[in-house]
Amino acid sequence: ENEELANSLPSSYDFRKTWKICNPKVRDQLKCGSCWSFAGSTALAYRFCQKSKGKVKVTLSPQDSVSCDKANRGCNGGSRLLTWKYYAQKGIVTDSCFPYSSGKGKVEKCITKCKNGEKWKKYKAKNVKEIQGVTNIKNELVNNGPVHASFLVYEDFMSYRGSIYIHVAGRALGSHAIVIVGYGSQNGVNYWICQNSWGKTWAENGYFRIKMGECGINSNAVVGLPVL
Repeated sequence: ENEELANSLPSSYDFRKTWKICNPKVRDQLKCGSCWSFAGSTALAYRFCQKSKGKVKVTLSPQDSVSCDKANRGCNGGSRLLTWKYYAQKGIVTDSCFPYSSGKGKVEKCITKCKNGEKWKKYKAKNVKEIQGVTNIKNELVNNGPVHASFLVYEDFMSYRGSIYIHVAGRALGSHAIVIVGYGSQNGVNYWICQNSWGKTWAENGYFRIKMGECGINSNAVVGLPVL
């Protein structure tokens, strides 16, 4: 860990407050294993907003990746790195152009024209890379915007309602992708603030806090810069 870099970063940070102009919104993937696509499209949209200092404010389409990214598995999951490679190669359209329709687990076929008649425009990423470690994730978050990460969900996470999640019981259920939007510390426990895609009424208004390093969350984040 780079000590100088670590010391240069704020002790706590929350994208929702610092970049209120970006109007962060929680969404709901419903009955489709599309967390990878929600986390990626949300992080990329926030990065467009942050890098353009609020000039480019878009909600990007998770359906685009679910339907059109053949390297991933639609409602059966996806890889963070492949998702961002798709953003780099093909890009994704806005949510109003290709609205989310896979909530019941059915994958609609890929489209090449906007459903609402707006101009077809793909939002792309560049400099895609995997990052790990607290300092690197914090640095990315503060300087470039929210981070697409994932962690292993255990049974006890399913009954989480708030506070800082630390895994204590139950078996592993599988990997889940989320967006890291901030960090802080409470009673000596350092935590990430994460945006989930299970709707606004879940846990802390659709967000949760998880102890840093818990369930592998520090070890597999993927980021890219928006092509403005």
